[in-house]
Amino acid sequence: MSGPKSYSPPPRYSISVFNGKLNQAFQLQTRLKKLLEELENFQINDVELNIHFDCSAQLKTIRNQINTALKNIVFDYKGTFGQGTYNKIDLELAAKITTLTTLITESEKIKNDFVAKNKDYTSFVAYSRFFESSLRSFNNFKSEITNYLKKNILDYSPEMYREAERSIGAIKFELTKENFSFVFDGATNMKRLL
Repeated sequence: MSGPKSYSPPPRYSISVFNGKLNQAFQLQTRLKKLLEELENFQINDVELNIHFDCSAQLKTIRNQINTALKNIVFDYKGTFGQGTYNKIDLELAAKITTLTTLITESEKIKNDFVAKNKDYTSFVAYSRFFESSLRSFNNFKSEITNYLKKNILDYSPEMYREAERSIGAIKFELTKENFSFVFDGATNMKRLL
């Protein structure tokens, strides 16, 4: 007799065989949703310093991809299915996981960019406060010296007082305030090193 001695039917699968990959895809979707919410809330609107920035321009470039990736994963299979269907589902899940991972990486880059810009903004705000405080201190010091001389010298020597007042008035605050830029923190750190 010729022919196969034993026959084994082709393997049959159920959707539960993909539980691990489905769980991974759901976790990645959740992570991407949280990142998206975080990025949508990142914004600086400083009217006083006229500094405004957010992540909207960068998010706009990947928004459609994110919306597609966050759609529910639907497999309309009941019971068991064969190898062809298994391969199709496996490829779809692998593609979904790859897409989600890529979008998370791109979203993390957007987040890191915003964090760096925010650090520049925070540094500039601190610098602005320090600069204004220094300018006030300088002007207060000049005023205090002038008042001191007025109280103690004006009555005895008006000529000496006027000369001192002119000399003090000629002293200027020579530092100029830097303008804001998105490399402010790094630029000021470089200036400190020089």
